[in-house]
Amino acid sequence: MSADGAQVSVVLCAHNEAGVIERQLSALAAQACDEPWEVVVVDHRSTDGTGGVAEAYRDRLPRLTVLRLDSGSSLAHARNAGVRQAQGSKILMCDADDEVRPGWLQAMADALKVHAVVGARLDPSSINPPWLVRSRGTGQVDALPTYLGLPWSYGAGLGFRRLVFDAVGGFDERLLSGGEDTDFGVRAGVAGFRAEFLADAVVWYRFREDALSAYRQGRSNGRAEALLMLLHGSRADRRAWWRHNLIELPRLALLVGAAALLRNRTDRRVRRVAYARRIGRILGRFQGALRYGCRPW
Repeated sequence: MSADGAQVSVVLCAHNEAGVIERQLSALAAQACDEPWEVVVVDHRSTDGTGGVAEAYRDRLPRLTVLRLDSGSSLAHARNAGVRQAQGSKILMCDADDEVRPGWLQAMADALKVHAVVGARLDPSSINPPWLVRSRGTGQVDALPTYLGLPWSYGAGLGFRRLVFDAVGGFDERLLSGGEDTDFGVRAGVAGFRAEFLADAVVWYRFREDALSAYRQGRSNGRAEALLMLLHGSRADRRAWWRHNLIELPRLALLVGAAALLRNRTDRRVRRVAYARRIGRILGRFQGALRYGCRPW
């Protein structure tokens, strides 16, 4: 890195996000940091002009790189490419459809002076309608989620030192359906870099509103969970995971029927999205188990 190069790098991966990315770029342009910083936008196989929208912010961001990727099918591939393009020793991840709040950049950069991996507070209540927040719940609001006992952060608010990325080998590109952030946190934790939660680094976190999108996202997450279980779970973990899925499967038809009987329109909408995601997740788990050979023995 050159003497005047960025010390903090914000990596933003986007696929066909031309309609929403401006809000995130504007939010980044309003950030301040006492260390030299840059933004690396990874335009991952977009066909809607996402890269052009990002280029228009060149005079509003201190250092901007727009990296065009025409290969690679996973978000993990895009994240790896962005980190390798970045100059900084501190890497901050965010997503195109969310909005970082004032002070996010400085809080994340300061925390990485003390911790090797950090996760921001993801607030869904300020950017989504109340009914949608009810359907999804709140995930990374008061603490980091855990997987097999290890904390991890969603990629929408993840920060880490470059030495962690190098130590664990980056994001696992075998995870084609998501889960690369969970896997990264688990491998970092095993390597001794335990993730810490930052309540004062806030991201407005956007949910998908329609049932079909929720179903597709749930199915992708479920497929990723099967591979994560194969990669990290013990035999006992896999047996417990299979037992839960087999118990959950016959409940799916009951969930659909219950949602259809609800009279309140808002309640019906909430349950429709929540159940669509839940159904997609369970079916995705079975699909992933077959694809990756995640057996209960």
